[in-house]
Amino acid sequence: YRLHIQPSLGKKKIKDIRTVQIDEIRKHMQEKGHSKQTEKGCSPRTIKKVLAQTLKPILQYAVDNKVLDTLPKITIPKQNKPKKTVTDAQNKFKLLFFVIMSLYKDDPFYRALFLFAWHGRRWNENKTLEWDDIDFTKEQYTIRAKHKKIKKTQTYSLLPIMKDALL
Repeated sequence: YRLHIQPSLGKKKIKDIRTVQIDEIRKHMQEKGHSKQTEKGCSPRTIKKVLAQTLKPILQYAVDNKVLDTLPKITIPKQNKPKKTVTDAQNKFKLLFFVIMSLYKDDPFYRALFLFAWHGRRWNENKTLEWDDIDFTKEQYTIRAKHKKIKKTQTYSLLPIMKDALL
């Protein structure tokens, strides 16, 4: 708010704010930011945060309280991210495995931690895993619903290398 909105709209009455002024803020942010990092313009994500997550709620509050009749249109630039393509994925995946196994060969805690991540577990799932969640005889482990992003308890196979690190 202080960097982008306040300089141009800070002293105006909310009922006097127009779409053209919001567009000026957006254009200014696209052309030049406020730091060395953003001297060629702010990212579309930053512009969206400033306009949609900061300014729009303020204006919506004014509409809800009948200070404004309608919400001024806020145009947010599209994010044109180039798609990332992974080349040689199989070899990179193997390399990651060998790095984990060699770097942490003498540290079973970190070896197990990174093997769970290599197996596709999120950080929150790893750090909340308890001994009761691991069944060494059935060679499986369970991530409880309260620790899953999808809020559903799921059971996974425990790879022998993960089992060895845990034991």
